[in-house]
Amino acid sequence: MSNPIVKRYCLQIEGVLASPMLAGSGKDEVTDSDVIRDAYGWPYTPGSSLAGAFANYLRQCHGAEENVIQRLFGSATGFKSRLNCYHMELGDRRQVKVARRDGVKLDEYKTAVDKAKYIVETVEAGTPFKMRLEWVLRQQNVSRGFNDGAQGAASDEEKEAELLHVLIDGMADGTLTFGAKGNRGFGRLQVDKVQMIRFEHTPERIEDSQRWLVWNWDSFTHSMPWHPRESELLSTRGERTRSQVSGWHELRVELAVRQTLMIRQYASESSDYEQLRNGAGTAVIPGTSWAGALRRHIHRLMQETGLNSEVAKQKAELLFGTWLEGDASQRAKLTASLLRVEESVVCGGASLPVSRTAIDRFTGGVKSGALFTTQPWAGGKTALVLRWHERDAAGRVPTDALCGLLLWAVRDLQDGLMPIGGETAIGRGVLAEHGAVLIDGKPIESDAELHYGRAAIQWLQQEEDTDEHADISNL
Repeated sequence: MSNPIVKRYCLQIEGVLASPMLAGSGKDEVTDSDVIRDAYGWPYTPGSSLAGAFANYLRQCHGAEENVIQRLFGSATGFKSRLNCYHMELGDRRQVKVARRDGVKLDEYKTAVDKAKYIVETVEAGTPFKMRLEWVLRQQNVSRGFNDGAQGAASDEEKEAELLHVLIDGMADGTLTFGAKGNRGFGRLQVDKVQMIRFEHTPERIEDSQRWLVWNWDSFTHSMPWHPRESELLSTRGERTRSQVSGWHELRVELAVRQTLMIRQYASESSDYEQLRNGAGTAVIPGTSWAGALRRHIHRLMQETGLNSEVAKQKAELLFGTWLEGDASQRAKLTASLLRVEESVVCGGASLPVSRTAIDRFTGGVKSGALFTTQPWAGGKTALVLRWHERDAAGRVPTDALCGLLLWAVRDLQDGLMPIGGETAIGRGVLAEHGAVLIDGKPIESDAELHYGRAAIQWLQQEEDTDEHADISNL
């Protein structure tokens, strides 16, 4: 049965990377994870990675029906993808910057694990990107409704346009990320403009087909800024569909660096190590550092409520993902992090070179050849941003209890009781309150905070009671 292409939409989305991107090639020739590059040596993101991220986002965060996703992205049973995702260009020879980041796994006592240091390549924040998508519709897709022709039913074209709106919304608001470590602040995009052109391949519009044959991706004549849940590519009956993606919650904490901050990087030529910075030379606190500090502190707070260490560890893994130990056979038991911890940029402040020397603990004199220079970051303002989705939280921890646990840690962070980064034993990494705590954009009130705290206590007590009953039944 003939089912020709009758419409073709070409979309071009442009902007810059809002955070570093880990687009690994699977090779470790230069670092432990090298950025994927084209034949000319310039980084890009494969179209297959984009399509995979799109489909996963619609399944996990939006809850779209599987048959709708398969019609758009194809399936193993015969459906061919009708959304063609081209490789995403990352900058050009003058604008792209690839950096290296050091990391090391720490144990529960904040001590480096032996042979657990790693180096990865990242495409730095601020790098321009250009994403190109081609969406084709066939005759049956345009004429058929999703409810067997029922009056008012949306056609395939309208339904899929709604999903494209959701995807662009996700890129614009930072909930749809690309590459590795999206739950630790990597791979966010800043969408600056969206361009679209439509071609109709019908006998009545033969001039459109002729125009398409000579058209190229540099020939867009109209662009528009994108406002999540407001902008549209074409008018649809999709208000309900777009609102479903609003299941994201955000906790934002404005903070100030009291004195100095040190999250090490070893790429400096003028010192032994310095505070980690982004491509613009500004200090940053990576999501991995935030997540590690929060996990450790919340684990300790759970123990203070009466939970034993093992139970507290299991509950912390519901929030931050599985802490992998032992051999690779344990990987089948891995759980992804519920919380998305964004990378924080420190606004203001300055690098402060400091020279120090090791002291002989017996004589009190300096050690020979032990002089070293570091560059911590002094002063500045930043923000801790945590996100989670209701769909992911369901079955793990009630949203109110999750807010309570996070607020316990946040208050200690504001009081200087939860330092961030390294050299905390000499006073670095202490932060202070610099504004109200916001949940979903609204300041947290004292009554609400008390309610969240009680919900957290009740959830921990319920889990403890369950464990006690299990222990009794095993006797």
